[in-house]
Amino acid sequence: MDSSSFAAENIKLYIHCIIYQCFKVKSCYDNTANSQVTN
Repeated sequence: MDSSSFAAENIKLYIHCIIYQCFKVKSCYDNTANSQVTN
């Protein structure tokens, strides 16, 4: 694997992580707002 494709894979993984965390946090906020139940 050359360095450019390695960097591209890292960027894709990084973006995927950010998007996943964003959705996860949003769903967590939505669940908290809807149910008002503490974890």
